[in-house]
Amino acid sequence: MNRNFLLRAAAALIAATCLVCSVSAQGSGGGIDAKLGFVNSLEVLQGCAEGKLKIAEIDTFANAREGELQTVSQELNTLRTNLQSQASTLNPATAEEMQSAIQSKERQLRRLTEDAEADLEARRAELFSEMGEKIRTVISEYADANSFDVIFLESPALPYHSESLNVTQAIIKAYDAKYTVN
Repeated sequence: MNRNFLLRAAAALIAATCLVCSVSAQGSGGGIDAKLGFVNSLEVLQGCAEGKLKIAEIDTFANAREGELQTVSQELNTLRTNLQSQASTLNPATAEEMQSAIQSKERQLRRLTEDAEADLEARRAELFSEMGEKIRTVISEYADANSFDVIFLESPALPYHSESLNVTQAIIKAYDAKYTVN
């Protein structure tokens, strides 16, 4: 349950859900005269107060589930160690009971792991959906209020652009102003 995975997934989902304003052709001679900007959606997610709070909540949840998994894993290791250390002195019925307990604990660990991953993925999806919609709204409102024709989401595939076109910090401020956290 890796925080980096959460952040990469958040950036991918936000990038996929954010809408880009259309470029309007202006001026004479058919050229395009457009005000452009770029936003790093991962920075917005990590930088705004709500994003920080929600990421911390997901981290707390993931850490709690990780603790549960570690406890069950330790119990499983103890059972295995006990079986190995006592194998030569156990009667067949007791050895079979211990093996059955190990198999049961392995199933429990598998199920807990699957449930934890599913729960974490559901929480991430909820965060991405909610925050992606809000970020899209803030970008759109910011673009309208500041006469931007296009605001692109930064990605490794984009060519060079001047850092002066980066409006990420302004989007974070606008997000925090619009969506205050209690």
